[in-house]
Amino acid sequence: MQERSIADTSEPFSTPPTGYRLVPPFYRFHEKLSPYRPTSRKMQQSIQTMVAAVVAYLVATYFALPQGYWSVMTAILVVQASIGASLGLAFDRLLATLLGAVVAAALVAIFGHAPGVSVILLAVSVLALSYVATFRGSLRLASVTAAIVILSDPHLGSPMLAAANRVAEIAIGAIIAVATSLLLFPSRAGPALANHVGKTLPLFASHTADSIDAACGVQHPTAELLALNTKVRSALNGANGLVAEARREVTGRVAHHADPAAVVRTLRRLWYTLMMIARAARPVLPAEADPLKDALGNVKSAATAAIQQLGSAYRCEDPIPDLRDLNAAMGEFDAAFAALRRSGNLRPLSTDDAARIFALAFALGQLASNLQDLSDRLDDLSPTFKVG
Repeated sequence: MQERSIADTSEPFSTPPTGYRLVPPFYRFHEKLSPYRPTSRKMQQSIQTMVAAVVAYLVATYFALPQGYWSVMTAILVVQASIGASLGLAFDRLLATLLGAVVAAALVAIFGHAPGVSVILLAVSVLALSYVATFRGSLRLASVTAAIVILSDPHLGSPMLAAANRVAEIAIGAIIAVATSLLLFPSRAGPALANHVGKTLPLFASHTADSIDAACGVQHPTAELLALNTKVRSALNGANGLVAEARREVTGRVAHHADPAAVVRTLRRLWYTLMMIARAARPVLPAEADPLKDALGNVKSAATAAIQQLGSAYRCEDPIPDLRDLNAAMGEFDAAFAALRRSGNLRPLSTDDAARIFALAFALGQLASNLQDLSDRLDDLSPTFKVG
């Protein structure tokens, strides 16, 4: 059996550590502070940032750059939680700096550096570069670089030299930050995405249970369902950012796995299927569908267990789950649904009620298929998941 390691992403304390006895006010205070405790990964990122800043300062000082603090600030900003995030931010900052420096140097070379002219050049460069940044937000720092170059003191060197120094300072900080992320406590976005998916799936399990309960007549508060939907949408949006970071790592050849977007696409298909189940299950199914309730209960138990187990597998806590129990429960439901159709009890139903029952049967079949796809995608992010 093999395991893959991931960054420490343990959840905050939900209960006091063993041996502690806290009265309620202190326990609530303890819970509020728990998200800010120094986990291993947070401490590692802090050390990475410190090392990058110090090395950037030493290198800038060695080359006697006039504004070496830009190297330090760039190093601090570029060090991120994963290598992919650091690569993306370093590229964006270098591109913005290079664009601003080239535009400003070209304008000064053509129109000169007189005080009256500098104001006009500042206005033109900032207007043009800010407009470009509206199409790509990562370039918004280009206008900052242009302003620094145009407004630089001519007694300290030509604008061309100021532009070259600015690019060199940013490049030193960005390169050192990326190198630090690669060499010191490297954390890749692929495992982080897998862990994120693992933390999202329990929300899907709760949604599945609530919807099947609703179909069987057990209603849950609407506020809880809305809050659950909000959490799922937030988690899916967060997954998109991790996909972009993981793709940068693959492009930069610092990670070797399949396209991470496939996992998130499968996760979204599963979410759309759960929404279909939720719509078909409300309001409660008519009495004619009562023969399906026992089978629905078994599907609920098997599906929620399978989703929870998949979440544990993505978090590398348990082996890849065996979905035979879910397939058996779906086989039982399909048989019950076929018997209900043969009985003719669905004929008196209204078109809407009959359509909901058929939609529910279809969506449950898609649920099993999507869970199988999500299980098959486990190896897309790492080839060393636990295999039972």
